[in-house]
Amino acid sequence: MIMKKTVLAVAMMFGAIVASNAQIVKTDILSDYAAGDALEKSVYLSKEDPAKAGVWCGAFSSKPVEGAASPVIGEPLIYEGYPEKGPSIVLGSGFKGDIKGRRVSVYTLTGGKELKGGALYLSFLVDFNSIGVKKMSQFVGFCTSAAGGGNRGTVYVKRDESSRKDFYWGVRLAEEIAECPQSYQMGKTYLVVVKLDYAAQTASLFVNPDLRSAEPQPLVSAKAVEKPFKHNVRGFNLRDGHMYKGNLGNFRVARSWEALSE
Repeated sequence: MIMKKTVLAVAMMFGAIVASNAQIVKTDILSDYAAGDALEKSVYLSKEDPAKAGVWCGAFSSKPVEGAASPVIGEPLIYEGYPEKGPSIVLGSGFKGDIKGRRVSVYTLTGGKELKGGALYLSFLVDFNSIGVKKMSQFVGFCTSAAGGGNRGTVYVKRDESSRKDFYWGVRLAEEIAECPQSYQMGKTYLVVVKLDYAAQTASLFVNPDLRSAEPQPLVSAKAVEKPFKHNVRGFNLRDGHMYKGNLGNFRVARSWEALSE
């Protein structure tokens, strides 16, 4: 009887671990890179290109910026209490000399439909040295196309024009951008989480949350307005440009708040 109880307890523990780990969609996303490497390993040449799951690529663009290249890899970012380690992406590094504009890099998670429904979380670290935009501008978020398009649950940023050393966060689900009223200081490492919630029809933003505690109230949320959100998520993208300087990395995609800290 004791042996049966022990075996049952071990089986239940193993089942709990498997169930918990199943909530992690993707981790160690930059683990096979070294400083100086190009981020993108391929480029989507059309919207219909086969999905390149698990690979950073240049997103499809009908009007690519001439001379803009893949961002390169830089030094690690660290945030206490956040388990993701490893190198970062050097923001703006694909724009040399007087080249200006934006380039989208996409990390394709899947070409299928398994990420539809429930809740999805994307967490990352970022340290801005400068932000050269005075209007809310797209930065990082989920996408519904494997080739990088169809932005949903997107983090936005803009510079505080009064100080030019601070900035504001925003988040967008589909139509409207919800802006955070308080400013944040550049030159610091921030833990950022964006949550895409199919049931609530919201995209929510958290900045420097305590991952060891229960999910808190978000900093700000954006709701679906014109029509319900029901699209399949197939990856997430970075909309980089000459206007951003700093480092970004330590991505994690999960199905639960708890899985962000495992």
